[in-house]
Amino acid sequence: MQSLRQYRDIGAYVEATHGQREWPQSRKDSEATLRSSISDGTGFFSTSSSDLEKQDDPSSLQQVRLLEHHEHDLVTPPTATPVRQSSTEIVDDFNLHCLSNKPDDPANPHTWPYSRRYWALFIIMCVVFSQAWAGSADSMNTSIAARQLHVSSTAESLATGLYLVGQGVGSLFAGPLSETFGRNAIYLCPTVIYMFSVAETAMMNTFAGQIIGRFMVGFWSSATIATNGASVDDMFNARTRSWAFPILCAAGVLPSALAPVASGWIVEAGWNWHWADWITLLMSFPPWLAALLFLPETYSPLLLKWKAQHLRRVTHDDRYMSALETGGTLGQRLKEALPRPVIFLTREPVIIILGIYLMLLNVLIFTLQSGFEFLFTRTYGFSVGLTGSVFLAIAAGCIFSLILTPFFMNNENKTLRRRRRQDGPRAKLPPEMRLWPAIIAAPWLAISLFGLAWTNDPSISPWWGCASCFIFGYALLSILVSSYQYIMDSYGTYAASALGTISLLRFMVAAGVQVAARPMFESMGPKWALSAVGAVAVVLVPAPLIFWKYGEIVRARSRYAD
Repeated sequence: MQSLRQYRDIGAYVEATHGQREWPQSRKDSEATLRSSISDGTGFFSTSSSDLEKQDDPSSLQQVRLLEHHEHDLVTPPTATPVRQSSTEIVDDFNLHCLSNKPDDPANPHTWPYSRRYWALFIIMCVVFSQAWAGSADSMNTSIAARQLHVSSTAESLATGLYLVGQGVGSLFAGPLSETFGRNAIYLCPTVIYMFSVAETAMMNTFAGQIIGRFMVGFWSSATIATNGASVDDMFNARTRSWAFPILCAAGVLPSALAPVASGWIVEAGWNWHWADWITLLMSFPPWLAALLFLPETYSPLLLKWKAQHLRRVTHDDRYMSALETGGTLGQRLKEALPRPVIFLTREPVIIILGIYLMLLNVLIFTLQSGFEFLFTRTYGFSVGLTGSVFLAIAAGCIFSLILTPFFMNNENKTLRRRRRQDGPRAKLPPEMRLWPAIIAAPWLAISLFGLAWTNDPSISPWWGCASCFIFGYALLSILVSSYQYIMDSYGTYAASALGTISLLRFMVAAGVQVAARPMFESMGPKWALSAVGAVAVVLVPAPLIFWKYGEIVRARSRYAD
C-alpha cells in the first residue's frame, strides 16, 4: 500500500519540478555548480569538513560520494519543445536532486525526514524479530516432541537443522531478488508463505510433516533475515548507520535468546508443544500487516525506475531511463543477479574470509544452544522452564553490547574528522574501522565458553554459568554487528547479495552442527565438549585484528567491493 502511495508521490513530485518546459532555476544552478566544481577543482569540494559534520541531514555527506562517482551523469535538460529520442540515454536524475539538496524528493531515501526513516526501521525490526523467533521457538520442547512423534531426541533435532538448511538455501535467492524487484516485494510476498508454513507445522503430528514444515519456515523467512541489513544501508549513510544497524541486528539475535524462555515455560505449564508454533504465527501477522500498510520501498534503483517512468510521461522525452530499465529484460537481469552469491562465495576474498569466520561463530552459537539441557538441567536439576530462562543472560549480554555502541560511534567520528583534516572533505571512513567491536569482543567469546565449561559443576553456583552466558551474548552481538557493517561498507549496492552469501555459509554449516551437537555432549560431557568449542574460539581471536590490518589489500582484489 505504501509503495503505491510512493509511486503517486514521485509522480506528483516530478510534475511539480518538471511540468514546465524550462528547467527550474534551482536545477540550472545545481548543474552549473557541479560543472564548475569538476572543471576548476573548487566550488562544492571547497566545503569544509566541519561544515559537513554540523549538518544533521546525511545527504550533505552523500554529495561528496556522488560527485566522485557520477560526474558522467550530467545531461542536457529537455528543450522547450519535447522531442522523442531514438537512442537510449541513462539520466540519473536522482543524483541531481542530491546535489541540489532537496529533502522533499521521495525517490531519495537518504534525504527522507528522520521520522520516516525511524518508522520504516521500526517496522523492519518487528518483521525481523517475529521471523527470527521461529528459529528457536521449538528449542525447549525437543524431548516432548520426540516422545510424541516416536523418534529419538537426535532425530528430533533435525527439525531445527532443516530450518537452518532452509535459511541457507533461501538466502541464495533473497539478496539478488531484492536487487531486482525491490525490498518490499521480498518482505511481503515470502512472509505470506512463511506464515502458512508455520501454521502447517503447528498442525502436523507426524515427524515427516514437522521437518518439512520447518524447512519451509526457514526457507521463506530467509528473505527477511538476509535482506534487512541492505534496507538499513538504503536509508542511512555510513555515519548514521553506526547506531541504526546494531539495533536492527539485535532484533534478529535477541529472539534466539528469548524464544527458548517462552518455549521452556510452555513445556513447564503442560501445554501442547504445538503452542510454540501458534504463538510464532500470532507474533508474525501484525508486523506483516504493518509492513503491508506502512513500510515504504527503500531500494533507490527501483525508486529511480518509477521516477524515470513519470519523467517520460511528463516531459515526453524517452531519454529518461533508469539503470534497472536499461539492464536488459527481467530474465537477463535475473540471470545476472541470481548467480551473484555463488560468484561471491568462490571469487570474493572478503566474503570467503569473513564467511568462514562467521560460519565458525555460528558453530559456537548452536553448539552452546544444544548443550543447555546438559549444562543446567542435568547438572543443577533445573526444570525446563528455568533452563530456558538462563537464555535471558545471553539477551542481557546483547543489550550490553548495544549500550557500548555510542563509544564506538564516537571513535569512528574522531577518525573521520582526522582523515578529513588530512585528506580533505572527500575522505571516507575506511571499512576496517568497523572491526574494532569484534577485535575487543573476540577474546571474551573464548573466555565465556571456557568459563561456562569449567564452572559447570554441582558444587559451583550456577550464577557463574549465567555470567558466562552474559559475556557470550555481548561477544556474539558485537562480532556480528562489526562483521556485517564491514560487509555493507565494502559492497554498497551489492550488500544484499553479499549478506545473503554470508547467511548461506552460516546456516548451512550450523544445520550440521545442530544435529551433531547433542551426541557430542552425550559422549564427551559438557566440560570437554565446550572446551573443544572454546579452542575453536581461541583460534578465531586474532581474525578481526588480521582483517583490520590487511583488509584494504584484500578488498583491492575484489571485483565488487569499493
